[in-house]
Amino acid sequence: MKRLIGFLCILIFLNCATNHYFSRKLKKSKTVIAVLPFTGKGMSKTLGYLAADELTTLIYIEKKIPVVDRSRVNFILKELEIENPYFLSRNDLTTIADSLGANVIILGMMNRETESPDPEKSVNYLNITLRFLDAESGEVIGIIYEKDTTGEPPFKVIPVMLENIVRQL
Repeated sequence: MKRLIGFLCILIFLNCATNHYFSRKLKKSKTVIAVLPFTGKGMSKTLGYLAADELTTLIYIEKKIPVVDRSRVNFILKELEIENPYFLSRNDLTTIADSLGANVIILGMMNRETESPDPEKSVNYLNITLRFLDAESGEVIGIIYEKDTTGEPPFKVIPVMLENIVRQL
Protein backbone atom coordinates (compact mmCIF):
# COMPACT_ATOMS: atom_id res chain seq x y z
CA MET A 1 0.00 0.00 0.00
CA LYS A 2 2.84 2.40 0.87
CA ARG A 3 4.49 1.69 -2.47
CA LEU A 4 1.24 2.42 -4.29
CA ILE A 5 0.84 5.76 -2.50
CA GLY A 6 4.47 6.62 -3.22
CA PHE A 7 4.04 5.72 -6.87
CA LEU A 8 0.89 7.86 -7.14
CA CYS A 9 2.66 10.84 -5.55
CA ILE A 10 5.52 10.55 -8.06
CA LEU A 11 3.06 10.21 -10.95
CA ILE A 12 1.15 13.32 -9.87
CA PHE A 13 4.39 15.27 -9.44
CA LEU A 14 5.60 14.31 -12.93
CA ASN A 15 2.28 15.17 -14.57
CA CYS A 16 1.89 18.58 -12.98
CA ALA A 17 4.86 20.89 -12.60
CA THR A 18 5.25 24.57 -11.82
CA ASN A 19 8.25 26.73 -12.56
CA HIS A 20 8.47 30.34 -11.48
CA TYR A 21 10.85 33.25 -11.15
CA PHE A 22 10.32 36.77 -9.83
CA SER A 23 12.93 39.51 -10.03
CA ARG A 24 11.14 41.26 -7.16
CA LYS A 25 8.51 40.27 -4.64
CA LEU A 26 4.92 41.50 -4.95
CA LYS A 27 4.17 43.66 -1.90
CA LYS A 28 0.53 43.41 -0.86
CA SER A 29 0.38 46.98 0.41
CA LYS A 30 1.82 48.52 -2.76
CA THR A 31 0.40 46.24 -5.45
CA VAL A 32 -2.81 46.50 -7.45
CA ILE A 33 -3.13 43.75 -10.07
CA ALA A 34 -5.14 43.72 -13.29
CA VAL A 35 -5.53 40.31 -14.92
CA LEU A 36 -6.15 40.49 -18.66
CA PRO A 37 -8.07 37.74 -20.49
CA PHE A 38 -5.94 34.70 -21.27
CA THR A 39 -5.11 33.90 -24.87
CA GLY A 40 -3.64 30.79 -26.42
CA LYS A 41 -3.82 27.83 -28.72
CA GLY A 42 -6.46 25.14 -28.52
CA MET A 43 -8.63 27.15 -26.12
CA SER A 44 -11.80 29.15 -26.66
CA LYS A 45 -11.94 32.87 -25.99
CA THR A 46 -14.60 32.17 -23.33
CA LEU A 47 -12.24 29.83 -21.48
CA GLY A 48 -9.63 32.61 -21.52
CA TYR A 49 -12.06 35.00 -19.84
CA LEU A 50 -13.08 32.34 -17.29
CA ALA A 51 -9.44 31.59 -16.47
CA ALA A 52 -8.74 35.31 -15.93
CA ASP A 53 -11.79 35.53 -13.64
CA GLU A 54 -10.62 32.50 -11.65
CA LEU A 55 -7.08 33.86 -11.29
CA THR A 56 -8.38 37.27 -10.18
CA THR A 57 -10.55 35.63 -7.54
CA LEU A 58 -7.76 33.39 -6.25
CA ILE A 59 -5.25 36.23 -5.98
CA TYR A 60 -7.71 38.34 -4.01
CA ILE A 61 -9.00 35.59 -1.70
CA GLU A 62 -5.85 33.52 -1.17
CA LYS A 63 -3.16 36.21 -1.25
CA LYS A 64 -5.20 39.25 -0.15
CA ILE A 65 -3.62 41.34 -2.92
CA PRO A 66 -5.86 44.11 -4.32
CA VAL A 67 -7.15 43.36 -7.82
CA VAL A 68 -9.07 45.33 -10.44
CA ASP A 69 -12.57 44.03 -11.07
CA ARG A 70 -12.72 42.00 -14.27
CA SER A 71 -15.71 43.95 -15.63
CA ARG A 72 -13.58 47.12 -15.53
CA VAL A 73 -10.72 45.31 -17.27
CA ASN A 74 -13.03 44.04 -20.01
CA PHE A 75 -14.61 47.47 -20.45
CA ILE A 76 -11.23 49.20 -20.88
CA LEU A 77 -10.01 46.57 -23.36
CA LYS A 78 -13.17 46.98 -25.42
CA GLU A 79 -12.96 50.78 -25.24
CA LEU A 80 -9.33 50.71 -26.42
CA GLU A 81 -10.23 48.14 -29.12
CA ILE A 82 -7.60 45.65 -27.96
CA GLU A 83 -8.39 42.26 -29.47
CA ASN A 84 -5.43 40.21 -28.24
CA PRO A 85 -4.13 41.45 -24.89
CA TYR A 86 -1.11 39.16 -24.96
CA PHE A 87 0.55 41.38 -27.56
CA LEU A 88 0.54 44.92 -26.19
CA SER A 89 2.67 47.90 -27.02
CA ARG A 90 4.23 49.68 -24.06
CA ASN A 91 1.87 52.57 -24.74
CA ASP A 92 -1.18 50.26 -24.61
CA LEU A 93 0.11 48.68 -21.42
CA THR A 94 0.55 52.00 -19.63
CA THR A 95 -2.81 53.29 -20.92
CA ILE A 96 -4.59 50.19 -19.59
CA ALA A 97 -2.76 50.35 -16.27
CA ASP A 98 -3.43 54.07 -15.81
CA SER A 99 -7.11 53.64 -16.68
CA LEU A 100 -7.47 50.82 -14.16
CA GLY A 101 -5.22 52.16 -11.42
CA ALA A 102 -3.07 49.01 -11.57
CA ASN A 103 0.68 48.82 -11.16
CA VAL A 104 1.02 45.14 -12.14
CA ILE A 105 -0.57 43.61 -15.24
CA ILE A 106 -0.83 39.85 -15.64
CA LEU A 107 -0.85 38.43 -19.15
CA GLY A 108 -1.89 34.79 -19.40
CA MET A 109 -1.24 32.29 -22.16
CA MET A 110 -2.87 28.84 -22.20
CA ASN A 111 -2.00 26.16 -24.70
CA ARG A 112 -3.69 22.83 -25.16
CA GLU A 113 -2.78 19.94 -27.36
CA THR A 114 -4.88 16.82 -27.47
CA GLU A 115 -3.60 13.40 -28.30
CA SER A 116 -6.49 11.11 -29.06
CA PRO A 117 -5.87 7.88 -30.90
CA ASP A 118 -9.04 6.71 -29.17
CA PRO A 119 -11.61 9.53 -28.64
CA GLU A 120 -12.75 7.81 -25.43
CA LYS A 121 -9.26 8.12 -23.93
CA SER A 122 -7.93 11.47 -25.14
CA VAL A 123 -5.00 13.04 -23.32
CA ASN A 124 -4.73 16.80 -22.87
CA TYR A 125 -1.37 18.51 -22.59
CA LEU A 126 -2.04 21.84 -20.97
CA ASN A 127 0.30 24.64 -20.06
CA ILE A 128 -0.32 28.05 -18.59
CA THR A 129 2.25 30.83 -18.64
CA LEU A 130 1.69 34.02 -16.66
CA ARG A 131 3.80 37.10 -17.21
CA PHE A 132 3.71 39.72 -14.46
CA LEU A 133 4.52 43.12 -15.95
CA ASP A 134 5.44 46.35 -14.22
CA ALA A 135 2.71 48.66 -15.53
CA GLU A 136 4.95 51.70 -15.77
CA SER A 137 8.02 50.25 -17.48
CA GLY A 138 6.61 47.13 -19.13
CA GLU A 139 9.43 45.15 -17.50
CA VAL A 140 8.71 41.49 -16.77
CA ILE A 141 8.92 41.19 -13.00
CA GLY A 142 7.84 37.58 -12.84
CA ILE A 143 6.91 34.51 -14.84
CA ILE A 144 5.08 31.40 -13.71
CA TYR A 145 4.74 28.34 -15.90
CA GLU A 146 2.45 25.42 -15.03
CA LYS A 147 1.98 22.28 -17.11
CA ASP A 148 -0.29 19.30 -16.74
CA THR A 149 -1.06 16.10 -18.60
CA THR A 150 -4.53 14.72 -18.01
CA GLY A 151 -7.52 12.98 -19.48
CA GLU A 152 -9.83 15.53 -17.88
CA PRO A 153 -11.34 18.42 -19.88
CA PRO A 154 -9.62 21.81 -19.53
CA PHE A 155 -12.48 23.46 -17.64
CA LYS A 156 -11.87 20.97 -14.80
CA VAL A 157 -8.08 21.15 -14.81
CA ILE A 158 -7.45 24.88 -15.27
CA PRO A 159 -8.82 25.92 -11.84
CA VAL A 160 -6.52 23.38 -10.15
CA MET A 161 -3.56 24.60 -12.18
CA LEU A 162 -4.34 28.21 -11.23
CA GLU A 163 -4.55 27.26 -7.55
CA ASN A 164 -1.05 25.77 -7.85
CA ILE A 165 0.17 28.94 -9.53
CA VAL A 166 -1.27 31.25 -6.87
CA ARG A 167 0.53 29.25 -4.16
CA GLN A 168 3.79 30.33 -5.85
CA LEU A 169 3.11 34.04 -5.37
